[in-house]
Amino acid sequence: MVTAKPEYQKSFPYVLRLLASVLNNTQPPKPNPDTDWASVFLVSKLHSVAGMVYYALSKLPSELRPEGKLWEEFSACYQEQLIYDTNIRLETQRLIDILYDKGVTVVPIKGYVISNDYPVPALRSMADIDMIYQEQDSQIVSDVFCSEGYTLKSFDREQLIFFKKPFHHYEMHSKLLPPTKVSYNYFSDFWDRVLMDESSHTGYISENDSYIYMLEHLAKHLESGGAGIRLIMDIYVYHRAHKDAFDEDYLTVELNKLKLLEFRRVIESLAYNWFFGDNPDTTTGVADFILCSCTFGTSGNSLMQMAIRSESESGKKFSPLFHLAKRVFPPYKFICQRFAFAKKSPLLYPVFLPAYWFRRLFREKNVSLRNAGYYFEGTDSQRGRYLKTIMKDFGLDSRI
Repeated sequence: MVTAKPEYQKSFPYVLRLLASVLNNTQPPKPNPDTDWASVFLVSKLHSVAGMVYYALSKLPSELRPEGKLWEEFSACYQEQLIYDTNIRLETQRLIDILYDKGVTVVPIKGYVISNDYPVPALRSMADIDMIYQEQDSQIVSDVFCSEGYTLKSFDREQLIFFKKPFHHYEMHSKLLPPTKVSYNYFSDFWDRVLMDESSHTGYISENDSYIYMLEHLAKHLESGGAGIRLIMDIYVYHRAHKDAFDEDYLTVELNKLKLLEFRRVIESLAYNWFFGDNPDTTTGVADFILCSCTFGTSGNSLMQMAIRSESESGKKFSPLFHLAKRVFPPYKFICQRFAFAKKSPLLYPVFLPAYWFRRLFREKNVSLRNAGYYFEGTDSQRGRYLKTIMKDFGLDSRI
């Protein structure tokens, strides 16, 4: 179970108030005399909001800001974000236009779309760009990216991942959710809901369906290790911008199908408490879980939540050693995602398993044993009991 150091806990409310000032276009709050600027920076960095926090602090008189190298680090985060945003938007539209000319329509999702509802879109940080395409267009999508200098880093039936230096990272999905997720069938008719924006050559979905997907996406992260401040901000920003267009009857019916009605209530309450008022509550269980999760959760929580789901699905008591064995001997489908030729036959699994470990150990240098102890935690451990309680508090326990 992850808990924040006391100095970090003390910084949480001020970081949230600084972010709220940007989202609401209000004057940023003044710091207390005992503000720990190093903790403010670290919390901001771990939650991928340092650029936005810098933007807020820059509106304060210089004597109220952090000084020296720390201020330079804040500034560097902001400048890097602006450079990234300018470049990635131009590059993304260029790629969309090329794909469109080839007869391929894509639907941008997640941060690239949500950022447009932020007061300053560039302040919504992004590590990659996600887009949906139709599965029959996989070869065209791959050919276009490769012809534009991208390297295909990973692929399977559901997604293609491309990268080009210095920071262009695209995840192209043929499905809104992978088949392993409980809500996969709900989103299987995604393309029936797509509308077309001729001006940008992109597809999009309605405000109602976008919000449903946002809640599902956030739930997926919370169910898989955690989610940080940035995704809660997204809920606040999108809800405030589009709530007048929502069909509440439709949302109620559809979210009930996904078992997300209570989750919506909890998340909206948290989002508005954090970003619409002057006194954000960081003491509740759900608030503490998110604040201690960094941007996308922790390894320990992720492994434990996998164990809880495995135990729930099988109806059998979770075996840590069996879970460890699954990590050492990953399933055939996982191997096929790394080696295309392995898809020819399951009989090739024994050949590609050592190849996978050779690549991981010697090429990717992924040999850390830091999290090895988590494999031996049972679902009745302190962490297991804590996560079951937290998922119930979020309203997500019925989905396990």
